[in-house]
Amino acid sequence: MAATYDPETRRRLEDRKRKIEQRRAEQIKRRNNYLLAACGIIVVLIFVIGIVNSCSSKEKTTNVDNPTTKEVTTVEMTTAVEETTVAKVYKKTTDSVNFRKKKKIADKYIIETLPKNTKVEVVDESDDEWCQIIYDGKTGYVSKEYLK
Repeated sequence: MAATYDPETRRRLEDRKRKIEQRRAEQIKRRNNYLLAACGIIVVLIFVIGIVNSCSSKEKTTNVDNPTTKEVTTVEMTTAVEETTVAKVYKKTTDSVNFRKKKKIADKYIIETLPKNTKVEVVDESDDEWCQIIYDGKTGYVSKEYLK
């Protein structure tokens, strides 16, 4: 049974439907604007984090370059010590110890692990924590606390 309305009632119902559709369209538009703003903020944050990480990795690279320069200086100092010293100094390891390319704790600098009581030639002991040594024809570093 279809409802029949007079023209005035029909007009009011159509106006009401139109207003409801307009409100819904406005709500969808507002929601889309909020989502767009949130996505924009997320993109900006990702960009800022990328820049910060890039800057911090450049600082780390700079810090890695400086120890290399120090090592060259250490080698020069060692040469001067070798010229003035007549006898070579030998020590033994007190425990198994990592023999490293650089005075760094990172695993990527480990050349090999020396077993306990390994005889090594000490080249430079001037550092508080590290000794420069020669072992099996290779020059590197071991922690001072593992030598006697």
